Amino acid sequence: MTSETLRLELRPFQVKVLTVIVGGVKTKFQENAGSAKLEPDSFYISIEKEYQEMPSMNSPMPASVFASKIVADVEHGGSGIVYRGALSSTLSFLTGWFPTWALVYFPLSICWQMLIRIRIKSAFAGPP
Repeated sequence: MTSETLRLELRPFQVKVLTVIVGGVKTKFQENAGSAKLEPDSFYISIEKEYQEMPSMNSPMPASVFASKIVADVEHGGSGIVYRGALSSTLSFLTGWFPTWALVYFPLSICWQMLIRIRIKSAFAGPP
């Protein structure tokens, strides 16, 4: 991570760098995302219902709570990587146990998991 390199290089000068890995945070962006429509030929059309529900899945942290946590991290002299937001502790666990390349190249996102689950169900459902 570039920010971690920066943190290590600036440490001798008493400059602290805080890297925030953000989980789910409820914002206006998520409210607007629900109104987005997929193109009819989209690869994700089979999970459009789940796509529309994604902004509210996993109980995103309210933005005010998220902001309070970040402010507290900064005020207490935080340095290094902090994980804030819904499900960010899961990411912290995964990055601690799996190499970064595995997290980048394997589809761990909720969207991919839903897509795979729906495709498997439809493959075993048989003809309508």
